[in-house]
Amino acid sequence: MITVRYDREIFLLQRYGGVSKYYSKIIEQFFKHSNLNIKPDFTFKRTDNFHLLETLTELDIELESAKYFINSKSGWSTLFTYGPLRSLMSAYSAGVSLHPKKCDILHATYYRPEFFEKINCRKRIVTVHDFIPEKLGWKGFRNPHIGKHHLVAEADGIVCVSQQTANDLKYYYGIDDERVVVIHHGVSFPQFVLKSDTHFEYFRPYFLYVGHRSGYKNFSILVKAMKIVRKQHPEIELKIAGSLLLSSEIAYLNKELGELNWSGITSPDNSKLQKLFSNCLAFCTTSKYEGFGMTILEAMSCNAPVIASDTPIHREIAGTGALYFNPNSYQELNIKLQMILDDKIREDLITEAAIKVKEYSWTKSALKHAQFYERIIQ
Repeated sequence: MITVRYDREIFLLQRYGGVSKYYSKIIEQFFKHSNLNIKPDFTFKRTDNFHLLETLTELDIELESAKYFINSKSGWSTLFTYGPLRSLMSAYSAGVSLHPKKCDILHATYYRPEFFEKINCRKRIVTVHDFIPEKLGWKGFRNPHIGKHHLVAEADGIVCVSQQTANDLKYYYGIDDERVVVIHHGVSFPQFVLKSDTHFEYFRPYFLYVGHRSGYKNFSILVKAMKIVRKQHPEIELKIAGSLLLSSEIAYLNKELGELNWSGITSPDNSKLQKLFSNCLAFCTTSKYEGFGMTILEAMSCNAPVIASDTPIHREIAGTGALYFNPNSYQELNIKLQMILDDKIREDLITEAAIKVKEYSWTKSALKHAQFYERIIQ
């Protein structure tokens, strides 16, 4: 049995979020499938992360609620989450053990595992999720991935969540050796979800957006395209699922679309998110950069047509199961939104997506992780 320690970092940084969901789903597979020969280990006893708590609750494993933790947003606030002060804060918040037991592998959940979490570990592995800070030129304390380059350089194994991420690893860090493996994420929802009955709470037809909305997420392009769509189809609204909308965002949406033509759903649970996917006209993802694209898989598994910005990672994940648009052209996005209203186009796209999404599962992802762990400790 290979003992793999997962540090506390991502489970403090994210309460929801795709990265913490990835680790939670992999850990769940290891607990449920002893034949994978992996024993997950934690050095912390407190967290408020939704995905990890959901996984552990199902397994009858209890963790306490996390204590207060200062989470960096950007710029100088990063100083409070780096170095000795950060180490003390995370130990206080997560209840980290200062004397961890021996383990075979430390799998860093993000890019700054604490010193005492590295103690008594034979090997170290890190998952590289994306190179967005490098692509956007975020340097110094503006870079939320502080520590990534050093951690990757010293790692015994490097998991890249996509081939595009592996290509970026070679381009930015010059690393392309036997330490690197590409392992895709899985999909969280059961496949081929049936449409909800007439009692579903959302009655107007809608396009769906899920996730954060600022910066490289390029959300405003969808608002501009929706404004054009609604001139011909005023019955269609926009639904936005994710973090709480800021007052400035609400004012912007009211101005561009009208306050009755959009709605926000704050941090929906899996059941509500599944219903949102299953009943939308299409799921739209507008990001200019991503490391993977988990929401694309979730949408495809719920028979939601996908409209995605034309980027290498979206092409890698969705293949022919999505319609693509130039992420710099709201006019082109408008055309794709109009196209998806055609029943034949929708059905053809759903059929393609149903075939593609079968390639992804958390069981398959966990198996590849287990094989990689075994190779690393040999």
